[in-house]
Amino acid sequence: MKPPLIVLNFKTYQEATGKNAVTLARSASDVTRDTGIPVAVAPCVVDLRKVASVADVPVLAQHVDFVGYGSHTGHVPAAYVRDLGLWGTLVNHSERTLPSDAIAKTLEVVAQAKLGSVLCVGTIDRMKELVGLGPRPSFLAIEPPELIGSGRAVSKYRPDLISDAAQVAADTQIPLLCGAGVVDGRDVRKAIELGSEGILVASGVIKAKDPRAVMEEFATSL
Repeated sequence: MKPPLIVLNFKTYQEATGKNAVTLARSASDVTRDTGIPVAVAPCVVDLRKVASVADVPVLAQHVDFVGYGSHTGHVPAAYVRDLGLWGTLVNHSERTLPSDAIAKTLEVVAQAKLGSVLCVGTIDRMKELVGLGPRPSFLAIEPPELIGSGRAVSKYRPDLISDAAQVAADTQIPLLCGAGVVDGRDVRKAIELGSEGILVASGVIKAKDPRAVMEEFATSL
């Protein structure tokens, strides 16, 4: 999974679970093949096995826990994600935040499982704090929580946040993704101009009338 790329978070939207998850994953595979831009997908945990079996693109878990196989009710072991053949996982998404020590432990088990990771943060200070904890993540993702799902793109309403995050990413040599409110190709192009190397998106695609067309627009803009 190399930039430029799109990471599509299915969250638990009804439009992206069950058979809809399979449809979206196949569309992501088609767009990847047609444009050459990877569209990785992060389905709901209950759809991971199903999506992994049909998607010809990188598949991520939305979250893993720092536990192994064993008596851990309600947890998602990183080893299970590895054994499904997935690329890796999101870590610390704004809708599944973790304290700093838990992030460090999660990055450790992810590295031990030889998985990739996208470490999500909402502020530059938090990015600087977390980037030195544990093993290096594969990607950093900047997403101000107040803009997620708002239809107000971070590239338009908080361009300084992307450019500042891009500087931190450059200093650490970790590729940067940005998200929150991305709805069209202009938002994507602006994010790239500001230093992002891809996008992390959810509702802008999932809630669209034609998700595949939006994926194609984003990929073309990248």
